[in-house]
Amino acid sequence: MTAAFFTLAFLLYASSLSPVDDALRQRVSQLLHTALDREEGWIKVHAAEALLAAGDTQDVKATFDRELSSKGNERPYRIGIWRVLAQAARNDEARQGWLKNIFDAFRDVEGTDRLHAVETLGKLGYRATSDDRDVFELAAKSAEGPLAANARWVLANSGTSKADAQLVALLSSNDGATRATAAYAVRFLPKISPALWGKLLGAARQEPDAPDADIVRASLVSAAFVHAPVDQQRAMFKAELLKYARTGSVDAKAEACAALAMRGQDEDIPLLVSLLDDGSTDVRVAAANAILQIDRRHLKGR
Repeated sequence: MTAAFFTLAFLLYASSLSPVDDALRQRVSQLLHTALDREEGWIKVHAAEALLAAGDTQDVKATFDRELSSKGNERPYRIGIWRVLAQAARNDEARQGWLKNIFDAFRDVEGTDRLHAVETLGKLGYRATSDDRDVFELAAKSAEGPLAANARWVLANSGTSKADAQLVALLSSNDGATRATAAYAVRFLPKISPALWGKLLGAARQEPDAPDADIVRASLVSAAFVHAPVDQQRAMFKAELLKYARTGSVDAKAEACAALAMRGQDEDIPLLVSLLDDGSTDVRVAAANAILQIDRRHLKGR
């Protein structure tokens, strides 16, 4: 065999290697486990979900079984506990039990954690049944507001006719919180139609750059980056997404990391590694999750 053959073979092998080596994997895992053990509230939830996404279930379930015993009645944190335990459930029956708890919290119109409950149902891909659909439809009828956006998200997950279009329509709301919530929900949708992509693209282009409320535009850019139908269009938003990752608010940095977790590439690893030293634990956790998800896609050959 010629030297040229061995050179080509080496280059092909090298190109298949992930930029995430064992040392970085260990660093990221330790960071997440430390957050799981030492942090409180939603940061603990986010660390748990990153570990679950990486296939590390045992420690997460043990930790959140303890959280359930000690803090299972705290609102709205109980929603986060149930959310983690639903994802860590060993079987569908156990998962359905946690989903019922979350749905019951949403159904309580006087409940103080109703908004957290419906957002969690959206994240967990909850599909409304014919028996409970009317509760979501009633909340979705509001002209605007995060509750309406999240209810429309659940209905979109459920395959309700035009629910995805009704969710995307909130991207043009006059209320910034509504636009940010709707964009956040749209990012999670498995896919959107070309017509809805056009509306998302228009909303992202029109959203002003407001440094004191950068999470609104960051959420729109994030959703556009994730749903862009071709690489060229995705590149339109990449530079701005990375800007939010570097210099945005804590929420904007975490949102940018979440988008990179879904669609980031090997080239994004150095920036994410730099965020492992960010002053916010939530940003560090979000960056760690993105690193693991990019690594996972690379190893699967995606």
